[in-house]
Amino acid sequence: MLGATSHSPLSIEQELKWIDDHVDGKPYGLDVLIPENISTAGEKDVTWKSLERRISPEHRAFTKNLLKKHALS
Repeated sequence: MLGATSHSPLSIEQELKWIDDHVDGKPYGLDVLIPENISTAGEKDVTWKSLERRISPEHRAFTKNLLKKHALS
């Protein structure tokens, strides 16, 4: 399990490559934390859709490419 909370996209990619090179094809996880109480503190009427709109196209593309690269999608 890689705890990715403090990693940048580049360092996540580097760490995943290292893991891939050392786990002999065994499964592993990537733990990403998004504390709800921090991202929505003081807001009212927060919905799944309103939170979803906050995710940038760049982050969506990064995530999609990361999943594709590691055959997870």
